[in-house]
Order: sequence, then structure tokens, then C-alpha cells
Amino acid sequence: MTLVFNRQSLLDALTMGSHFCIDYKAMPLLSNVKITLKKGLLVVASFNGESAIKYAMKIADDVNEFEACINAKDIISIIQNIKEDEVTLILDSNKCVINHSRGKLEVANVDASDMLIPTMESTDDVIELNNEIICNIFKDGMDFVNADE
Repeated sequence: MTLVFNRQSLLDALTMGSHFCIDYKAMPLLSNVKITLKKGLLVVASFNGESAIKYAMKIADDVNEFEACINAKDIISIIQNIKEDEVTLILDSNKCVINHSRGKLEVANVDASDMLIPTMESTDDVIELNNEIICNIFKDGMDFVNADE
């Protein structure tokens, strides 16, 4: 499956969704993000054994369903170093190929069924933030932060 993304939007989704990735030698799976394509969304999720985060980004509605686990540091560092505005991802069950004008790079996939991301129970605490709320938190908090410097 081939998908073309705006580089910064993809990088934002991977960065937000990988927030709970940790380097834990006993469980290297926890350093991965789970990427799911479903119902017109790209969902990036991570889990550190206690907390989980999912970040969704709208994509084309006609994309086939797909799941893969990719090392978060590997894919983020590759995409950060690409200077073009568009990045092409070619996803299959064994690897993720990142195409750009200077060539292509491959990142290995792990079977996504091995990575369990907990689902929310009705009794769990849920915090939902949209971009407007986050921007207001940063904007309103800037005066306080600057006053301490």
C-alpha cells in the first residue's frame, strides 16, 4: 500500500502517538508505535506498560485496513531528516519503505497483533484535547513561564 503524506503532519502524528514509547531491553516491543489505517484514519499508538496514547490523523477514505508496529525512534529520525514537504510510505507486512527525492529507506515491521494497546473502559479517566485546547494552554501558559525566566 502506497500513501503520500505531508512530512510535518506525519511527523506530528508519529511524535504525538509515540509519547509513551520507552527503551526497555527486556521488552523491546514497547519502543514501537502501532500504526493502524482504518476508516479514513491513520492512528498512531504507544504503550509503556501502564499508560497508552492514541493519536489519529484524517487520511483518504479509500485506504485499505492495515496494522504494523514500527520502532518509533527509527521512523521519526528518518522523517525528521527528510527536507521535502511530501513523504511517500510504502507499507507491507514486513517493512515500511520511506521514499523521498534522494532515495528510499526501509524500516522493519513487527506483527501488530503482538502489541496490545489497552482499550478504554467506561470507568477509566479520559482526557480528550483538541488542537485548539492545546494551543490555548500553551498561549495562556506562556506569560507564566516567561515570568519565571
